[in-house]
Amino acid sequence: MLSFLRQTSPVRLAVILLFALTCYRLWFITQMQLVPDEAYYWLWSKHLAASYRDKGPGIAWTIALGTKLFGPTVFGIRFFAVILSTATGALIFALARRLYDDRTALWCLLMASVMPGMALGTSLHPDWGTYAENYGIPITAGPAGAPVPLTWTAKWGPTESDPLPCPSGGGNFCYPIPLAAKIEGGAGAKSTSDRHLLFLATDAAPDHCVLYELYNTQNQSGPGFTAANGAIWHLDTNALRPEGWTSADAAGLPIMPGLVRVAEVRSGAITHAIRMTMNKSRQAYIHPATHAAGTAAASLPPMGLRLRLKAGFDASSLPAPAKVVASALQRYGVMLADNGSDWYIGGESSDDWADLMSDLVSGLSTIKGSDFEIVKTGDVVIAAP
Repeated sequence: MLSFLRQTSPVRLAVILLFALTCYRLWFITQMQLVPDEAYYWLWSKHLAASYRDKGPGIAWTIALGTKLFGPTVFGIRFFAVILSTATGALIFALARRLYDDRTALWCLLMASVMPGMALGTSLHPDWGTYAENYGIPITAGPAGAPVPLTWTAKWGPTESDPLPCPSGGGNFCYPIPLAAKIEGGAGAKSTSDRHLLFLATDAAPDHCVLYELYNTQNQSGPGFTAANGAIWHLDTNALRPEGWTSADAAGLPIMPGLVRVAEVRSGAITHAIRMTMNKSRQAYIHPATHAAGTAAASLPPMGLRLRLKAGFDASSLPAPAKVVASALQRYGVMLADNGSDWYIGGESSDDWADLMSDLVSGLSTIKGSDFEIVKTGDVVIAAP
């Protein structure tokens, strides 16, 4: 084997490697069912548009072409992801070969094939804004309302949502969420978007507040809410959700505690880890996460992964609001909580962001994925497909 490698040109080895990887990936993509995000993108492909809520049109159009060629199958949905991956590898090899030499190009291809799939060259982006923009995740806080019935639309809704029996005995899921509670994206958000609803019941504040979170909440009508699923968080305990359970976020984590809030930035200190999304994740998680929503690829990050901005990153020249966020990233870091755009960090919706967003976007864009380091916080739990 070693003799073959020594005697074979780097160009030929690159072709062999790309061919072998392509064949393996084309086989592997048929071995697992679609994860929720892939099914979501497939729905996009049935309604082609110039753009979608947080992504461009490419993913929907390539899925549409794949399913036209191979039918509405797992293979058809994933086919062009494999082809584009091969094309990316070939482009890396060709570029490195032009800039350096054949051997260096081969090493670049090998490194690209095994490195963690975390878009390390991508800039950090604050995924929040004002109510006027319907950007960010709104937080509704106040006294608990009268318990209202919840109707789950996801198959896992009845089995992975926290029960709270209705007072009248009319069901197992009645949460005391005010009917006027705000929904992510506003009333005009697409019915298939995340549409998170976060309600913090402050009746027993400050030490015993209860957080209610819903995913894919539809516009309120009737006596209660319709959503995919929900979770109840008693904030006086660190108890985890049952193994394998999701929450309003894919990782099985609470959303609100990880959001950047405008009052924190104005005060000059954020004292918690920040919620983060990645486009692709591994079918695995690290506690306190309890749920996965990815693929078997070991090069991808698991849910609950903790990363921290390197201590050596110089944030001294950042605008003041961005410097506050960078300081929190160096001390508390980020935690992977959901699939979404690469290196997007979460924050609340608030009109008070209006005069801060320009500095936040420009300042945080100077921070790349490669500026972070992984923090080992526990063992990786491989989740069932």
